[in-house]
Amino acid sequence: MAQTITNQSQVSFSYAGTTDIKTNTSNIVTTTMNDRLSIEVDKTSTTECFRPGEIIIYFVHIKNTGCQCLGRFLVSDNLCDNDVTYVEGSARLYIGGSMHMVTPTSISPLEFELTEQLSREEEMFLQYTVTVASNSEAEQITNHVCVEAYPCSCRCGENSSECIKESACLTLDRCQYAEVLITKSNTRDNICCGDELDYFITLTNTGNIDATNVVVTDAMPATFTATEVHMENNGEHYQFLPGEYSIDANNLLTVPVLGGRAILVPSLKPGYDNTTRLRIHGHV
Repeated sequence: MAQTITNQSQVSFSYAGTTDIKTNTSNIVTTTMNDRLSIEVDKTSTTECFRPGEIIIYFVHIKNTGCQCLGRFLVSDNLCDNDVTYVEGSARLYIGGSMHMVTPTSISPLEFELTEQLSREEEMFLQYTVTVASNSEAEQITNHVCVEAYPCSCRCGENSSECIKESACLTLDRCQYAEVLITKSNTRDNICCGDELDYFITLTNTGNIDATNVVVTDAMPATFTATEVHMENNGEHYQFLPGEYSIDANNLLTVPVLGGRAILVPSLKPGYDNTTRLRIHGHV
């Protein structure tokens, strides 16, 4: 551990007309004496929270805070017990103003053996990308990274007691969000003039917060005349009144309009369906 060295001076003096000895004391100055072997490790990411199925870019900052040159770095990341997966070919090392690709020597756990050397006060950044499992139910993702290093003068397999280790962890909370996906289908592939036809619009919320203020627009075919608009969610059915939706001169359907029945697309939670379905009934 680094030590703090303090130092203070004192002056004594006299002057004509007095026999007293005066004394004054200086301010205290401090100096930090670094350890012979020491590293500083920090882990950050480009995001403050995570979403299932999306990526996280991690940065591991390694700085030589000791007095001796360090090399033979081993960086290990537990990847949060398989909640995240390393993206192949994403690792980059930034050192001395340059960047180059690096390849892990192991995927589980994720490990990098770095041959670069760091002199006193020098630093480097290891960047890599992971993907969060699409089916992850975790509320938090905590990654632990451990860094080992040896003195540059230490030959491989010699003086293993000279190894210096430091670790860091980063915790990301699950993002609070709504994400509404939309798909469309119809009841018939082949129709004749005058036939009835239903269009279905399925709204799916893949987030963990209910989606509100939902407005759906549908550029319907010019040959299609809509006569009814229905909504279904969690077994509840509702038929929109004519004044709760609009169809303009270009046959663009908007539902709901101001004052119409609100559309809610719930988040996925136990006992609830995270989809809302619209049925547009009409004829051609």
